[in-house]
Amino acid sequence: MLAMLRSLLAGPSASASVDEALAMMASGAILVDVRESSEWRAGHALGAVHVPLGDLQGQGLRTLESKGVKAGTGDIVLLICHSGMRSGLACQTLAGDAPFKAINVKGGMIAWQRAGLAMAGAR
Repeated sequence: MLAMLRSLLAGPSASASVDEALAMMASGAILVDVRESSEWRAGHALGAVHVPLGDLQGQGLRTLESKGVKAGTGDIVLLICHSGMRSGLACQTLAGDAPFKAINVKGGMIAWQRAGLAMAGAR
């Protein structure tokens, strides 16, 4: 577990602030929320697609495609979770196989809500 955390914190995956993520979404980037279903139902970023991390780790790109995420070469897929930790793992999971650029949203839904960005679902 410690090795996994070290690799996440020192990993090469790209990251973006919530404001940068919002701007990327306006240009066509796809936002994927990798939190658990209960977290998703409690409230999520408007426009996000829900793909739990466990599903993504188990089935990779097939899981994204089954949820309607069609991203090709040159596209951007933003990954978000509660704080940025699980979405960082999701970026690492996709790093070798994805034709698109996977970007971790720094601060996750905590930062999203603090910035007052649009939400869907219960709060």
